[in-house]
Amino acid sequence: MRSEDQINVAAESATPLKLRDRNRIVAGGVIGVIGVVAAMLALVAVSAPLYRLFCQATGFGGAIRVAAAAPGAVALASEDVRFDTNVAPGLPWRFAPPQLVTTRLGAEQTVVFEVSNLSGAPTLGAATYNVTPLSAGRFFNKIQCFCFTEQVLKPG
Repeated sequence: MRSEDQINVAAESATPLKLRDRNRIVAGGVIGVIGVVAAMLALVAVSAPLYRLFCQATGFGGAIRVAAAAPGAVALASEDVRFDTNVAPGLPWRFAPPQLVTTRLGAEQTVVFEVSNLSGAPTLGAATYNVTPLSAGRFFNKIQCFCFTEQVLKPG
């Protein structure tokens, strides 16, 4: 007997799956793939807010922690803080920071930014923040901020 004949004999002796069993296997695979896709979409939907909460709570990546009030104890030493602002491409805003803020450690400090809409129509945008060097984020506590809140600016 040749090897081809042996393969054919083995294939003929195998018990074929019933059509119903094959359909169940395919349906189970399709449901599994749909479940994996749904889980991935859910993860994508919640990953950004969860990451933002994590960074705000820990100061990771230069994020500032949120606080209800200033810590209270104010040091005699002061620090200079410089702000840098950037505007997303296509957003016709001018967003200017103060030149330099000198503050004492632990003191509450209000910082005012100037924002202008350079277009002739109302525009919508939101500010975000970060601190560099990244290791400095844990020393900042945000008490009140316009960050992450959508702002509508009228023309000019």
